[in-house]
Amino acid sequence: MSSSMLARKFILDENVHRKLERFLLSKNYDVCIIPKGAKNGVLAAKSKTEKRIFVTNDSDFTTYSKESIFCVNWLRIPQFKPESLSLFFEDVKKHCKQGSCRNSNNS
Repeated sequence: MSSSMLARKFILDENVHRKLERFLLSKNYDVCIIPKGAKNGVLAAKSKTEKRIFVTNDSDFTTYSKESIFCVNWLRIPQFKPESLSLFFEDVKKHCKQGSCRNSNNS
């Protein structure tokens, strides 16, 4: 894995299953969990200021501009299956290598 991928940091929305948190931590990623009820603007600002990939099930974040949020990954995969988590991880690696973090996952 490249050093740029090792440096990736994530922020998980409250609606993301904690299996994904454990999966990312097992890959030695820096993962931040936001307390339930945090406002969307606060989440976007934290993503931007800390250069964290924001992972969510909420499509509202896909409309945020690059000036408002660092990066959005809109999950549309089953989060309870280990193979889905691996697909998520491969998708993030692919998009980050291409320089584009704004993506969504399909099952």
